[in-house]
Amino acid sequence: MPTADRGARPSDSATPHQDGRPRGTSVLAVIPTLDSGSRRFMRLVDALRAAKGATPVRVIAVLNRGADIPVEHPSARSDAAPEGVDIVRTGLNLGFAGSVNLAASLAAFTHLWLLQDDLVPDPECLNELLGALAR
Repeated sequence: MPTADRGARPSDSATPHQDGRPRGTSVLAVIPTLDSGSRRFMRLVDALRAAKGATPVRVIAVLNRGADIPVEHPSARSDAAPEGVDIVRTGLNLGFAGSVNLAASLAAFTHLWLLQDDLVPDPECLNELLGALAR
């Protein structure tokens, strides 16, 4: 399993962005979910697409669903990945922490943004968070 690069490279910090963030700043947004086809999940994905900012964001949704969920259950809907979202199917429920650890092991990033699938962040949310870290 790949490991995550959680730190900025030394050359990245030599030329900071105007807002003080080091160049090379990237964000991994992790969404643990039982249902990647639900309306609430899609509202979150739409909100992430509407987010303003120049920071690259990779979105990984971890589908925490095992084979024990019957086909007629609402969470057994289509698992097609929305555009811009990588879906990781676990085959079991890893829980929130297990989902975060799995997703973090699959990507390189400088910041980790943990999102519950029923959140709808403001379009400026990520910029505000990154700005606070830069202060």
